[in-house]
Amino acid sequence: MNLHTFAIAKMKEDCTVEKRFQSIIQTLDTAYRCLEDLMDDPIFLDTIHGDQELALDQALELIDNIKYSFEPEYTLPLVTESDRFGNADVS
Repeated sequence: MNLHTFAIAKMKEDCTVEKRFQSIIQTLDTAYRCLEDLMDDPIFLDTIHGDQELALDQALELIDNIKYSFEPEYTLPLVTESDRFGNADVS
C-alpha cells in the first residue's frame, strides 16, 4: 500500500470525509442551478450558438453524474415481521 492509498483510506474512516462530500454536493448543486438558470434565460439562449447550448446540456448531465458519485449509497432498512405489523392483533 502506497502513501496515497493509505491517506485516502484514513480519510474515509474519518467523519470529515462525509462533511467534505456534502460540501462537494452542495457546490455541484449550486453550479447546476446556475447553469439551469442561464438555460432558462431567453436572452442568454439567443446569444449563444446551438453547439454551445448542447455543450451546456451535456455539462448539466456531467455535473449530475459527478454529484451522484458523491452521494451516499441508499440502503433499504431491514424490516422484520414484528416491525411491519407492530403490535396489532390480527386475530
